[in-house]
Amino acid sequence: VRLPGIDPARPGLTLERVELTVDVLPSLLQRTLRARSLLIRGIEVRINVDEHGNVNLDGIEGLGSQTVSTRPPLESLLEILYRQKRIQIEKVHGTLVMTGLPELEVANISMAMLSSGERHRLALVAHTAADEIDLDIRLDLRGDAYHRNQINARGYVSVELNGVEPWLLPHWPFDLQPEQLTGAVKGWLDIRRGAIRRGALRTRLDGLTLSGGPFARSWSF
Repeated sequence: VRLPGIDPARPGLTLERVELTVDVLPSLLQRTLRARSLLIRGIEVRINVDEHGNVNLDGIEGLGSQTVSTRPPLESLLEILYRQKRIQIEKVHGTLVMTGLPELEVANISMAMLSSGERHRLALVAHTAADEIDLDIRLDLRGDAYHRNQINARGYVSVELNGVEPWLLPHWPFDLQPEQLTGAVKGWLDIRRGAIRRGALRTRLDGLTLSGGPFARSWSF
């Protein structure tokens, strides 16, 4: 399935497979499609994140181009997803582009979400093509969130890092700089209005090489 974008110069979305099981009674009562389960598999995407943290998914604007909604396309898509009971998205791959940082090739993202009213339980795992980052996120989200300051949730985050120096150095605040870094961070978080209210972190450092500052040569730990 190909969903072209509004701008012919920008790529749209490509979906390998879509499976939908309709929840008939809610769909009839609310006069809109409600899915008992939705499976989307095999998506090729390009994700753009600007300096303010705003996210744009190339091609997604085409999903809302035929509606009268005044909402941005990403918000319109989230509204649709929040109203479904069970969503599973598999085999997502593509490119992550963040302002001022090298492009990151994403090998696979998988996501599942169970929704009941305004409670959404989300699980997401991702890893990059060169194995720089492995990510595991679990969120119990209360309420529909369309912006970061609307996120109220409890969650768990696990990040495995291997050779992420190119993404650290542009914002590294010290003269002493990492040449090589491998390890992991795990966090248990309570999030209110997009900010961490309380949490606990566990870190693991497998290898670290530093240079600059007081060191005449690189030091490994």
